[in-house]
Amino acid sequence: MELALLANKFNVKGRLVTLVPFGNGNINDTFLAVYRNTFTETQVVLQRVNKAVFPNPEAIMANMHAITLHCHAKRRRTEGTS
Repeated sequence: MELALLANKFNVKGRLVTLVPFGNGNINDTFLAVYRNTFTETQVVLQRVNKAVFPNPEAIMANMHAITLHCHAKRRRTEGTS
């Protein structure tokens, strides 16, 4: 599937105006997507996971989700004690 079609599946508000390679990783392909509407511009970094190196990308996303939940909970606890 064309990269721009995949980028638009992320439901970022605005129109995709730029999608270019970003950085120079050795394992995954990374892209910068720029979306614009009348008043705002949103920049999103997208990454294509190399399935030869990471055969189970769903597990990667599950780990990232768990880490994010942990960080948010820790931040809430820290801000609550200040």
